[in-house]
Amino acid sequence: MADRRGRTARTDRKVTRALDYIGAGEVARLLGLSDSRIRQLALAGELVEADRIGGRRLYKRADVERWLRARRPKPGRPKVKRRRRSV
Repeated sequence: MADRRGRTARTDRKVTRALDYIGAGEVARLLGLSDSRIRQLALAGELVEADRIGGRRLYKRADVERWLRARRPKPGRPKVKRRRRSV
């Protein structure tokens, strides 16, 4: 079945799925890092797992955003290590 614009539900799902994934360059921009650093983090297992689609590493947008939220510092005073006084 087609909607008013002539698109089928199947086409809409493909478009939605394509928008769910982002490339390493966009991940780098979101995190404020270089493309090469994204590759290093991914290879070290410190970044969310990427799916290989068409020979490219693509990351699920929701996974990257969740990963980023989990690593952002919480608002408030930064924690400072206190040094012991020597007497």
